[in-house]
Amino acid sequence: MSRVSVFIDGFNLYHSMMSDRELRKSKWLDLSRMANSIVSKGQTLTGIYYFTAYTPWDQAKRDRHKTYIRALEHSGVEVILGVFRLKPRKIKVRIEQRREVDLELRYNSFEEKRTDVNIAISLLKLAVSDHYDEAFIVSGDSDLVPAISEVITSYGKTVRIVIPPRQKAKELCSVATSRKKLQRLHFQKNQFPLTITPPKGPLIECPREWR
Repeated sequence: MSRVSVFIDGFNLYHSMMSDRELRKSKWLDLSRMANSIVSKGQTLTGIYYFTAYTPWDQAKRDRHKTYIRALEHSGVEVILGVFRLKPRKIKVRIEQRREVDLELRYNSFEEKRTDVNIAISLLKLAVSDHYDEAFIVSGDSDLVPAISEVITSYGKTVRIVIPPRQKAKELCSVATSRKKLQRLHFQKNQFPLTITPPKGPLIECPREWR
């Protein structure tokens, strides 16, 4: 029996869903059910890990995300949080009137940090402890290439890239053992019920904006 752990890059998956009009109403996604739907006969799940971060600039989005994480944790998914950091940026703008003038505009934006590092650390740590035989990585982020290569060459693990919608993940696929493409049905057929009743605490209800 092959043991499988699933590593899900939350923001990579989210932005892929938002790029597909038919999947924008699939945010209440049951990742545990989806993970089970991509595991083959003769394989058993040893863990599902979801990597994400709370957005600091929008309290309503943050609250919806917290509700979603409660639903994931209730279903047995382990959530690993990163952070957003303020990052100074600048852009040059050319104004053409009587003469050309270059202006440098400075502004701050938020940048999500640690997700790829957290995935890489978890991938390696669980390989060292022999927690899985095969890792399924749901992402198209090429920053994961070194970690994937390491668990394959040094620990003899198998790595399958599970490619989110509208992504190709060529660099990841070039070093991984195998690949699989997520289809729309993987999202549409694996939604949480609108209301979840946990054994303790308040009901978990799908945010109105996601229905």
